[in-house]
Amino acid sequence: MGSRPRRINIEHGYHHIVSRGTDQWIIFLDDEDRRRFLLLLARICRRSGIEVLAYCLMGNHVHL
Repeated sequence: MGSRPRRINIEHGYHHIVSRGTDQWIIFLDDEDRRRFLLLLARICRRSGIEVLAYCLMGNHVHL
């Protein structure tokens, strides 16, 4: 499998970020896991000045 083309980094641009569990393993066991993830995400966003416009937390992956 070949490598992906290099991404273009546009200042103030929009990005679609996906993170998956290894071998499609479940990464959120319950709503408490999802709540903790969102609290950590909010903390990171405040510190770094990132704005998340939308998110979707699935059992084995996340879209931001």
